[in-house]
This record gives sequence, C-alpha cells and structure tokens, in this order.
Amino acid sequence: MTKGAIKLDEDVRAALNAADIFRHTSSWGLRLTEQLDRPTYTKVNKILEVAGGKWNRGAKAHLFSSDPREILGLAVSTGEVVDKKRSLGQFFTNAALAGEVAILAGITERDTVLEPSAGGGSLALAVREKFNVDPVCVEIDSHYCDVLREYAFAVINEDFLKLRTEIGQFDVVIMNPPFLGNEYIKHILRAYREFLKPGGRLVAIAPSGAVTGTTKLHRELRQVIEQSELVLDDSPAVRALPPGTFTDEGTEVRTVLIRVTKPVL
Repeated sequence: MTKGAIKLDEDVRAALNAADIFRHTSSWGLRLTEQLDRPTYTKVNKILEVAGGKWNRGAKAHLFSSDPREILGLAVSTGEVVDKKRSLGQFFTNAALAGEVAILAGITERDTVLEPSAGGGSLALAVREKFNVDPVCVEIDSHYCDVLREYAFAVINEDFLKLRTEIGQFDVVIMNPPFLGNEYIKHILRAYREFLKPGGRLVAIAPSGAVTGTTKLHRELRQVIEQSELVLDDSPAVRALPPGTFTDEGTEVRTVLIRVTKPVL
C-alpha cells in the first residue's frame, strides 16, 4: 500500500464511479447521484476531502479548486487515494493564526518576505492583507502551486530543503513547515541560515517538541533561539499555542510559535 494512502471499499468506489463532476464558476464540483446510507456517505466524504474537496451547501456538492477526475479516477482504478497532507506532514494554518504570525513578524511595506512550504497560501494571504506585501512562496506540491498562482503570488515549485540559494536572502521568513519527524527543524534551520538576512526576522509554527527534544538538530535550533533572545524585544522567542490549534486539520499535536531575529555580525 502506498505511503499515506487510504484504502477504498467497494461501495465507495461504486459511489465515486456514479458521481457527476461538473464545472462550478471558477472551480469544479462533484455531486453524488446515489442515495447512500450514513456509514457509506461518511467514508465517501472522507475520500473526497482527502482529494481536496470541500462540501458546499449552496452548490449541494463538494467543490474542488482543480479538476478532480484524475485523482478520483486513479483512486477508483487502484482502490486507494493518497492523503498528501498526512504523507507530507502538512497541517495548514487557519486565518486567525496566520494573521498573528504576520503581525509578530513585524513586516513593513519595504520588506522582502519568503514563505517556505506555503501550502494553500493562508500565511501569504495574511501578509498581503495586513501589509500589502506579497511573499515569494516555495511549495513542493504542484497542486498547491497552482492555487498560489491563482492568488498571483510568485511561486517556486521545489522541495525547500533542495532550494537553490541563488534566490537570495529576505528581510522576513514566515513558515509552517511540515510536521514530519524532525523535518520541520531542518526547514527552520535552513531558512534561518541560508535565506534570512542579518537583522532579519523569522517566525515559525512548530511542534512543542522543538524546544524539548534532545537530538543534535534540537540542540542546534535551541542555540539559534538563545542567540536571538539577545536581540529580541519584549516578545518571547518561544510561545505555546493553545491546545487544539490544529484539530480541524486532523492533528492534536501541541504547537509553539518561534520568533527569532538573526544577529548582525
């Protein structure tokens, strides 16, 4: 079975085969054409959400930002669909938290801003709304790259850990890196070391284990935080976020906000 995949039962495959897929204004819609019992509908709904669909009461259908026929057709033929968010450790930022991150970064209209692993663009949109600044977005998933381009952001379709440093350094980095093993630490450290200007600010959402872990990577991140505390204002370098911050994204992992300023050497 593919990593991050969810197996489709035969009744789910039959319901998807019979569904009606259609254009809906600037998006795509999928409407179930058969009356399903509650347990079957629950399973079908889960698959549609994994594939990127969201229920829209007005349309009486699940709406998708792009044509869902390829991913759902593949799911029906193979009997499984890959939950990309889980397999890549993606848990997206809600609008309220995105606004908080943007404000904490202290962005001005003169700043250049980078968002690694931008996902659906909630952090980038918050920066645009509050400060009239458009971040450069880096995203590994081509589907979300298309979403970001629809918002008219500059997009680099690349794994951030392999991103070329030729794009330069930025005044601000805002990020919600993948919560996958210790990958998030690698993302934060690379952003700080390679893409943040001296004197620049970085704000990252991370699992709370970032400040309690004992690996070499954890120690390196804590060293960055300790160095930064010498140049920060009254705002703490690490602040715990409320429990359940990412419940709607399907995880109960406890999280923190990390804010660091890179010393000017």
